Amino acid sequence: MSHMTLGDGRIKEFSRCKAYDGITSVKVDVNGIEEEVIIDPELGPRILKVDGSPGGMHDVNRLPVANPAPVIGMDGSGHVGLKKSWKLYTSTEMKVCIAQAAKINRSRRALQE
Repeated sequence: MSHMTLGDGRIKEFSRCKAYDGITSVKVDVNGIEEEVIIDPELGPRILKVDGSPGGMHDVNRLPVANPAPVIGMDGSGHVGLKKSWKLYTSTEMKVCIAQAAKINRSRRALQE
């Protein structure tokens, strides 16, 4: 079960998003050009290296850590806020992450064309 903390401190639980379970790639329109994004089932959308070559095992697009101001839940790593695995992303977070990966990949391919 996933959860999020609301502004008033209440915790809302919800089932994890299963929209991309079993999906290995999606096609995204980036400024009129179709860009295929490979999705790692554990880590999320893969991004290309700067030279346009396929990325390594950890070249995936992740959402940045949210809430840079000190908040309850600081984990001691120096990072504060939201850190979670791909499987615990909400459907909106997954869509945003895939769209970002498509734009990054399109930009990196364009540099090589």
